[in-house]
Amino acid sequence: MPMTPRACEVCAAPLQRRPHENWADWSHRRFCSHACYARKRPLKARVTLWAYRMRARKHRAWLCQRCGGWPVEIHHRDRRVANNNPANLETLCKVCHAREHPQGRPWPGAERALYA
Repeated sequence: MPMTPRACEVCAAPLQRRPHENWADWSHRRFCSHACYARKRPLKARVTLWAYRMRARKHRAWLCQRCGGWPVEIHHRDRRVANNNPANLETLCKVCHAREHPQGRPWPGAERALYA
């Protein structure tokens, strides 16, 4: 089956079929590299958990905000993991964070409410 010439959606470079790539994968590929893929994605999709932690530590502290302990974890004050507003994030050591979430659960029925 002849391959029709295709170009990357970002940089317009020709898409070459990789040796390990089958026909179906190649025919659905839209970008020539991971860098072009990252440029095309919206900014919100590129923010990782690590980035949120670094942002919280930058705005808050590298030490626990309650006892001054270390190492710190990120705690969501309203207990909704989807709300990553810096005002909602708090840096807590493992001991203080465990006090906030006894038995690993924020409150009964949290599984339903965390992403509400």
